[in-house]
Amino acid sequence: LSTHEIVVCTADLLKNDLHTGNVLLKDISLIVFDECHHCKGRTPYSFIMTEYLKKKFRGGDTRLPQIVGLTASPGAGDSRKPDLNKTVDHLIQMSALLDAEAGYITVKENITELHQYTTKTNFKRVPIPGRTDGDDFQALLIKYVNKLDIVIQRVTGKSTKQEVTDQGYINFLSILLQESKLRPEGAENERNIRAIIEHLQHYTKILHYYFDYECEDSLLAMRNKLRSPAPDRATQVEKELQTLFTSFCQEAFQVGKTSNPKLEKLKMLLRENFGTKTTNKRAIIFVTEVENAVRMQEWIQKQPELNGCIQPGVVTGHSREESKGMTHEEQNAVIKNFRAGKFNLLVATSVLEEGFDVPACSLIIRYQHVTNEISLVQSKGRARAVDSECYAIIGKGTPKELQELQNEEKNHLVNDVIEHHLPPQSQWNLALQKFQVSTLETVEREERLEMEQKKQHRIEDVQLLCGSCSTLVCYGQDLSLEGVYYLVNCDKVKGKFNCKEYKKPYIRPTIQIQNSIHCSECDQKWGLEMCRVTKGLTYRHLCLGCDKFIFVIKGERHTFKKWKQATFQIPHKSI
Repeated sequence: LSTHEIVVCTADLLKNDLHTGNVLLKDISLIVFDECHHCKGRTPYSFIMTEYLKKKFRGGDTRLPQIVGLTASPGAGDSRKPDLNKTVDHLIQMSALLDAEAGYITVKENITELHQYTTKTNFKRVPIPGRTDGDDFQALLIKYVNKLDIVIQRVTGKSTKQEVTDQGYINFLSILLQESKLRPEGAENERNIRAIIEHLQHYTKILHYYFDYECEDSLLAMRNKLRSPAPDRATQVEKELQTLFTSFCQEAFQVGKTSNPKLEKLKMLLRENFGTKTTNKRAIIFVTEVENAVRMQEWIQKQPELNGCIQPGVVTGHSREESKGMTHEEQNAVIKNFRAGKFNLLVATSVLEEGFDVPACSLIIRYQHVTNEISLVQSKGRARAVDSECYAIIGKGTPKELQELQNEEKNHLVNDVIEHHLPPQSQWNLALQKFQVSTLETVEREERLEMEQKKQHRIEDVQLLCGSCSTLVCYGQDLSLEGVYYLVNCDKVKGKFNCKEYKKPYIRPTIQIQNSIHCSECDQKWGLEMCRVTKGLTYRHLCLGCDKFIFVIKGERHTFKKWKQATFQIPHKSI
């Protein structure tokens, strides 16, 4: 800021610098928030604006930056169904967080110019029936899931009325897993529940793949994704689960396979838009998950009717799992090839819904990709060519079809509210100020509670155990907080961890992350190895994930999902 008049950065970077005091709001005269609909909840945008509101209402420096927010889709709030009053409240709250006393300003004077760069096309919903009832593969999978349910009830001693393939059942088992971590004698039981959850999630994902993709893809996913411990180290339950899974695979590869109606419709749309020869057209297919994007690319490449006209690429976001997701460098390489024509179709997750512009893109397909009304507008905005077309392929009669209808209605409602239902200027500023004061009071109350929580225990009384095998890792006083990183010196845990090559290395002049760290006893991932270079010297630390450990405090076991939830204060130290 001292050497540049304009700085373009991510919100996270500004948030961290404000938190550490490296940047002060009084040094900034204007902040422009692109895609400002993200200013809600606990996002970096909200943190920045909360700091702004503290200065505005709690004294301090009166020099505050001007705030401008840009968005094509402010959204209608968290209500599942269209609701006029809730939409008005949502728009007021967003304006209050952005201190937007001028309210919502829509493009009118330059509307003709705007239409040169945007499409008026709305999504055409294409509801497709599911696979044929009584399908052999589906029946076989459900049979084995029911067998797995018997193991679940025997190991946990509990049952639930949830369908075994529902997310609710996995949540139920996750609660049991947390309970077992808090029992000193529960190490093996915890391990068994963890294995059951992994198998249950795997069977469930296979079934979802089968509903939306090809049967062969489900079978490959089964065979390649499930880990199995070495026979001499496996528990009896783990051996039983593996035997069950092996038997399922053997039967699954023998059953009859039916075509997927959704994929057949997708193939027809692609052939209609691309023809039989390579053209200058560009298209994007949006899917829900990283694995689905890869699966879709592989399916397109296997279709003889599409081989001569479509060259697909994949763009996905980051992922906590090393084997999934893409780095910024990988994303940029694929996007560059898409713009140059090496790829004429991208299969992407929601990472491409915002800030991505290819003028030649004329076809958008949302394949079972139903999220919210903001996503609907943003994904449509990727179609920039004249006469673009947008389609939403969704299961007929499913909750996703209803949700897509509601998203369309909510977008119409947002536009209507902005034009006709927001308070007049005399009431507008009062409404904004009321919400701003209420937000500050809530934030300050949470900060006080967090400070009180940190005083519950002394850090000297804390021990960290591996969350999987309960091996002693280090002591509380070995921890330090440097910036936003929770660290322990490698010498404090020497011999207790192994390093593995990190598949998404981060290499900068002052920070290098090239290895992930794992428990030497059970191979549970703990976090990342971080090397900091300062004044020519390299300091090697471990950056730990809070949810990977059990915390023993005065003989009692505790677990925390995030470090800020910990009941002890970790000191700030410079490394």
